[in-house]
Amino acid sequence: MQKLVLFPLFLIVLLSSCEKKEPFVYDYEDDPLYTWGYADFWGNYYQANAIDENVLTLSLFTNKLSIDAASGKLQGTGQYLYLEDIFVAPADTLLPEGTYTVSTATAPFHLAPGRELDVDGQKFEIGAFVYFVEPNELYTVTKFISSGTMKVVNAGIITRIDFDFTLNDSTRLKGRFEDPLPYFDSRFSTSTGEAHQRVTTVHTNRRISSSAVRLQ
Repeated sequence: MQKLVLFPLFLIVLLSSCEKKEPFVYDYEDDPLYTWGYADFWGNYYQANAIDENVLTLSLFTNKLSIDAASGKLQGTGQYLYLEDIFVAPADTLLPEGTYTVSTATAPFHLAPGRELDVDGQKFEIGAFVYFVEPNELYTVTKFISSGTMKVVNAGIITRIDFDFTLNDSTRLKGRFEDPLPYFDSRFSTSTGEAHQRVTTVHTNRRISSSAVRLQ
């Protein structure tokens, strides 16, 4: 009788050990509130390529992120959203109201998708991306924005921006910003070429351009 009891117990343990386990998936915040940031105005940066539209970049941060004044490095945890090459009309210096689409088009109300650029073995993130700075550094990662939209609404001194993006790993990123948005004129930055890739490449230890002049 004892053998009959032990056999089913052994069978249960064996079957449970063979049970397929689901892979671990780390959950990143997909609907953040960006509480501070700024925009850089670059003017008609691509005029030499027969593109007359003006270009801006947008850098936004969640509230637990800050920039060390001495080193220029990003510190804390949260999200850093960087949108490079936002195209606006030649007459615009600030982000006009409307819906902007992630696209390779250079017409107004478009912004460039993100990708990794390899230059002689040195890798750069260009275009649009979000940098997740997690408490566990193993999960700190850059994800590129491949498609989606952002909607800009201006109400007095407040700028509201709502995001609806798809990332390169097919996950979604929403989120919003609703605060005064400072603008800086970076057309005469002393570090042009490299700086336009990212005037504030804070997570790769570059400094904010000191020659930028505030527009608003």
